[in-house]
Amino acid sequence: MAGPAPRLHRPHRSDGRHALTLALRADGSLKPAPGVGGEASFEVNTGTTAPHRGQQIRFSTRPLARDMVLAGDSTFAVDAAFTADDGNIAAVLFDEAPDGAATRITAGWLKASHRRGHTALSPVTPGAYHAMDIHIWPTHYRVEAGHRLVLRVSSDDYPEIDSDVPAERVTLKVGERGAELGLRVRGDS
Repeated sequence: MAGPAPRLHRPHRSDGRHALTLALRADGSLKPAPGVGGEASFEVNTGTTAPHRGQQIRFSTRPLARDMVLAGDSTFAVDAAFTADDGNIAAVLFDEAPDGAATRITAGWLKASHRRGHTALSPVTPGAYHAMDIHIWPTHYRVEAGHRLVLRVSSDDYPEIDSDVPAERVTLKVGERGAELGLRVRGDS
């Protein structure tokens, strides 16, 4: 039985850009095929420092066989459950070199109560999953062959924004019927 159609769809563009959708998989990878459904979770960072290992989840591609040019904005579509009555999702893209050095590319954030707009807030039911579409700011960036594209998901984006929600746990659906990263790429990347 086939699952629902992906929420992210962008038609081929005449300017050489096209859509690439990568699924967040239970094994921490980013791949076109979603794999087995599951969950991934992290603790909210309530401090004023960068999130530590338990306060973030990282998903990455394999080392790229050829350059990938990100050209435009991206979208992170996720179903997230919060143990508190509100929460933040910060999605940050990195370029990770073979030696492990990471370069920040771009990011996007959304507070769960703002998922349907910023003027009429939507209640967040603790423990229930809420569909969130997070806009990631446009970029034009080349991830070189041999590097990995990494997505870090957390409640904050230190030092850009601090988490302003209570201590809690955030759980994401991953794999089949789970979170997707929608990219605009140039050429045959």
